[in-house]
Amino acid sequence: MSSRALSFPAFTVSHVSAGETAGQPEIEALARLERGGFDLGLVALPAVIEDSFYRLNNLPPRLARLYAGLDPLDPDEDVLEEAEPAAMRLLGESYLLDDLIDGIYASLSPFTGEVVVRRAGQTGERVGSGRAALLAIKRAFRADWTVDGVLDRLAVEGRLGVEARPLLVHPPDVRAAADLDGAASALLGRDVALSVVQNDGRSLTRVSA
Repeated sequence: MSSRALSFPAFTVSHVSAGETAGQPEIEALARLERGGFDLGLVALPAVIEDSFYRLNNLPPRLARLYAGLDPLDPDEDVLEEAEPAAMRLLGESYLLDDLIDGIYASLSPFTGEVVVRRAGQTGERVGSGRAALLAIKRAFRADWTVDGVLDRLAVEGRLGVEARPLLVHPPDVRAAADLDGAASALLGRDVALSVVQNDGRSLTRVSA
């Protein structure tokens, strides 16, 4: 697929595929709240970005070679610790196509100040917009290959390889007012805590259990 065909609209998660949404409880909740009339204050960068990064740089086989001999059911931390520096270098030297980078920059153009770059369900990293955000996106990819990242994946998924996932980018946020939490909880049928864009107090940035 050509990155020229991709677009990453702001303030919605409607472009994230059903498969991605089903695998990400927070994004699924954001999608339901958006359909229910809540405003979103974020950009959802779909998994195709990470998938393109791995494919373009032929990373799956190259990473697998670094972990040759690792038993996914009984991982040796010495193997993981020895592989981590090489994995960090490999991902750090990898790149995205210029057209895809342009698409990311365009999608983040509404944000002129600092932003938070994060995986769904995680706290994230607060950085400047523009190139700083792009570098934070690459660091999010690299985090999967730290010793802890690999151990967590093996414990939950039982496999070394990474499944591409969306990323969320939004301005610095604060806890929402109680009435907004209540309305969201009623719509979702479970208790949730919302965060909103710091400067407007209503556009959702995250949903927490």
